[in-house]
Formats: sequence, C-alpha cells, structure tokens
Amino acid sequence: MTHWTELVELYEYKIADLLEGRSPRGGRRSLGTLRDDLLTAPLEPALLRRLMEADRRYRAFLKGQVLNPLADAPVRAAVRAAIRGRWTGEGTGVSEAARAWNELQRLSWHATVRRDLLEQGRDWQQEPSLVTLRVIYAALENAERSGGTGRDWQAVPEVNDTLSSLHDPEVLRRLMYGAADLMLNVEGRARLRTELLQIQEEPFPRHADEDVLAARLEAVGREPLSTSAREALRQALRSQYPPPRDPRERPAIREAAQRLLDLLEQLISRAPSVVPGRLAPQVLLYAQDPTLALPRPDDASDELFVYLPGGREAQWRGLTLKWQHVVSSWQFQVDGQIALLRPDAPEPDRTALITTARGDLRAFVSGQHLLLRVEGSTRDVLTAQAALSRAVAALMRPAEGFAALRLARATALVMRGQPVDLAALGPGSAAKYAQSAGSALLEFARRGADALVSRVAEMTPEQVATHLQAAATVLGMRMEQAASLHEALHRAAFPEEPLPDPVSAALLEVPLDGGFRSVRLGDEPLTLQVAGRLLTLRLDYKGDRLAILPGEPPAVVGDLLVLGVPGLRIMLVRQRDWLAVAAETDPPGTDLATLVNDAF
Repeated sequence: MTHWTELVELYEYKIADLLEGRSPRGGRRSLGTLRDDLLTAPLEPALLRRLMEADRRYRAFLKGQVLNPLADAPVRAAVRAAIRGRWTGEGTGVSEAARAWNELQRLSWHATVRRDLLEQGRDWQQEPSLVTLRVIYAALENAERSGGTGRDWQAVPEVNDTLSSLHDPEVLRRLMYGAADLMLNVEGRARLRTELLQIQEEPFPRHADEDVLAARLEAVGREPLSTSAREALRQALRSQYPPPRDPRERPAIREAAQRLLDLLEQLISRAPSVVPGRLAPQVLLYAQDPTLALPRPDDASDELFVYLPGGREAQWRGLTLKWQHVVSSWQFQVDGQIALLRPDAPEPDRTALITTARGDLRAFVSGQHLLLRVEGSTRDVLTAQAALSRAVAALMRPAEGFAALRLARATALVMRGQPVDLAALGPGSAAKYAQSAGSALLEFARRGADALVSRVAEMTPEQVATHLQAAATVLGMRMEQAASLHEALHRAAFPEEPLPDPVSAALLEVPLDGGFRSVRLGDEPLTLQVAGRLLTLRLDYKGDRLAILPGEPPAVVGDLLVLGVPGLRIMLVRQRDWLAVAAETDPPGTDLATLVNDAF
C-alpha cells in the first residue's frame, strides 16, 4: 500500500465519520489540512477518482445537502470494512501479534503488581504487630493449599510466630511475589479474594476438635480426683490443642483484611483488557503486516513493541538496542548490558530488568515478540528529561562562540585522559555550529550532554570541578563559565526539577522565568505563547507531533526538543500526552548572525 493510498483511505475514513455524525479523528482542522494536501497531490487516476468522490460528499455536507443514504450506504460500508480489516487483522501475522500483545501487556501488569506489593510489604514490615503481613501470609497459604475450598485451613499466625519469619527481607519478597503470581490468572485472584473475605469474617475460626476438648474437660470434672489432680489433668488436655487467641486482635485483623481487599481491587482494576485479534495500526516495529508496522520507535513513548525476527537492532530513547536468536532464547543487549529472554520459561520468568545510563528498562518476551517498558513513573522520567534539556540548552547557546559546547567537548577529553586540541576547539571552531541545522545541533549537543551527565553521576563534585577547570584553562575560558556548566550538568545528573500537574488547554502562555509548565496533549493543535511568539504543536498525517514556529522549519516533538531563536531557548520534553515546556533567555554574547559573518 503506497503513501498516497493510505492518505486517501484516511480521508475517506474521516469523511465517513463526519457523515455518520461523529467528529473526525484529529478534528475538523486536521481534516482540512489533509484535504489541502491531497488536492494538490500527484495521484493516480484510480486514487484521484476515490478522492473526488469522497470530496463531493464532503462539500455536500458543508452545504447542508443530504445525499441519498441508500447510495451512500455501500460506500460507507466499504470504507468501514476496510478500516475494520486494518484493525482486526484477519491475517495470521496480525492475530499472532495481537495474541503476543495481550500476553505481554499482562506480563507487564504482573511485573508492576510485584513491584507495588513489594513496596507495600516493606511499609507493612514497620507495623509493630505485622498484622497486615500476617493476614496476607495466611490468605496466600490457604489459597495455595486448598484452592479456596476451606480444607486444611491456616489461621492468621500470632505476632511472635517463628515459622513465618515475616521480618526476613527474603521471606517478604517471596510472600509478595507469591501473591502477585497468584493474581496472574482470574482463578487465582478469586481464590485470594475468597480467603481474605473468610479471614475478615472470622479472624479466629473454631478449632476442629474444640467440641472434643470441651467434652473431655467436662468429663474430668466428674472424675473422683483431688482439686490439684483435676487441674493438672485439665492443663494436660489443653496443652494438646492451640491456646485461645486474644480476642482484642479481631478488629485489627479485620481492618488489615479490608485494606488488602481494597488493594487487591485497585491492582486488578489496572489489569489490561484483552480484545482478541485487535491491534491498532502502526504499533509494531518490524511488523510483517504493513498496516501494523511502526515507522520508527517513538522516543516519547514509554513502551516499544518489537517483532524480533524482522530486524537486528533499533535506536530508542538514545539507546542502541541489539538482539539475536540463540537456540530457543533471545539474547538482548542494551547499553552494554546483556539479558537472556526465554519464551519457553514460566510466565513470571519471561522478563528481565536492564539498567542503562538513561534509566531502567523492563523487557518481556512472548514467542517472537518483545515488549520494552521504561521503569519508573511518568513524572520521574519527565523530571529527568526536563533537567537534561537544560544541559542541552546550555550547550546550544551561541554565546561567546558556543563556549559551553566547546568546553563540554574539552572536558570529555580531559575525563578520558586525552589531550585537548586547542585548534579544533578554539573560538574559530564555533562557525561550524552556527551554520548547522537546528536538528543537527540538537543531536550533537544531546549526545555530548548525555555522555557528560553519565560521567558526572559517577564522580564526586570535586572531581568534576577539577576536570572542568582544567579544560577551561586550556581553552582560555573564565572559571565562571566552567562553574555554570558544572551546575547544569549536576542538575541533569541528579534531577530535582519541579513539574506541576498537566492542565488541559488550547493556548498556554510560557513565561521567560525558566520554570516548566505542564499541559496535556490531545488530537487538537496546541498553541504556546513565548515572548510574543506563537509556537504551534499539531499532529501530521503520520501521527508525528510537529512544533511549528513561524520562520523556522517544523521540528518533531519527541521526548526532548530544544528550539533556539535569537536570544531565547525553548525547552520541550514529552512523555506520551504529558508535555512540559520552559523558556529562558540567553545571556548576552555573540549571536548566530555574528558567528556566521565572522566565518567569512
């Protein structure tokens, strides 16, 4: 399917939505933009006829005319059938990808449940009576022993029970992971819920032989014995049975069971819904089916879905991903870290945690499909990106002949123990940066910032300062410049950037105080007002979000974008639909125009 065929089909889809009373995806503005592009496109005769037919219906709709619904029905049905075919995917490749996607999402949810339960468990270990851990211990034991039938029932252990060892970190980990593993399937969740409800109803159930004990004690009272002998015999009988529990513990146990039931419902509510055979278009990297194929990894997404046999490597979020098939497993390499993923392993074991310079990744495998997920909350990831964007913006400033960028390159050489070439990094070298395209300069500055930030995170502040000062001395720069770069790198290595909660708005004013503002992105365009300039963010036909500033070429808003205009840096960082944006003025110094003129 060609590029223009897809766009004409998309236009037909939007018109069908409009005729059936629904708002077209992306809004009326996106429909108008797509129409303008197609009307001037070099279409083949067959495609042109399809476009003209759809456009005739669109123009009639705008004029308020009602076309023959019987005549329209086959056309709309055909369009709908084509779209449904793209989404439901009746081919084997699509259905296999959909099955893998559902399984991988379930494994991803399970890993999150494990992590959340372990964090909660560490908090529960601080309770003086360990009541919550004791309750979940009993519920899990009962659910695993009897499958919820109530046979061989394990009571909630006592506070000082030595067999449960709930203070032990390893015991805690096994307990929390066991509960998470039981929740992997619907039956296990039901059994765990049943046991918690039973504990809540009766924290201390009657012993099975309690009536036998009472009868024996009563019989002792009828024996012709002395008082002391009778009491000794009663104590001997009682010692054969568990001692009675303290009734004052009942309310605490019931409250703990209710807390666990509430948490169980909360975790289950986050479980992914399974829709067999359905996959959205453009979700799978290296997909066999072109309708599913993701053109390139999205750096602003916290997930990447890959068909492993379709390729050998990819670039995502500044990382190089490589993989190869080894016997029945997949060897996966990221940032020097290697993980072995076994599709034939039990479900909880088909995952691996990979630590990289850009944060932790969690990998999941299902057959020939891989899901990569960024570990950590969206706020944490965005905070790190916001702090990094400040370091990137500092390197992109043209002040004093791109002094910060040249100093950063020299410092990287000093840290590696290599000599600094003054001719290559002197003021004369700034002209090539001034003449570079904005995207090329951004990529160069980001690579430099990434490399330095990784090293700064491993050093003491004194060591970093020594390297920066040495590089500044070689280049003849002021120590204030080294101190300013040191601050930017330190903030990126140890991010504490405050980010407000995102708001929903079509127009957002961004002051020049350097502070980040947050906004929720949607299908409709967003306008940012920065120092009297209007910066528009909108989706293009490929699904990319573009930043359009009058007089500048459009730029794709990935996970990090720094736009440079004379005297101003605009920083945009994004994770899915959360955008954080800040703007700050450049310090006085040489501007781009002066640098370019000095080069000639």
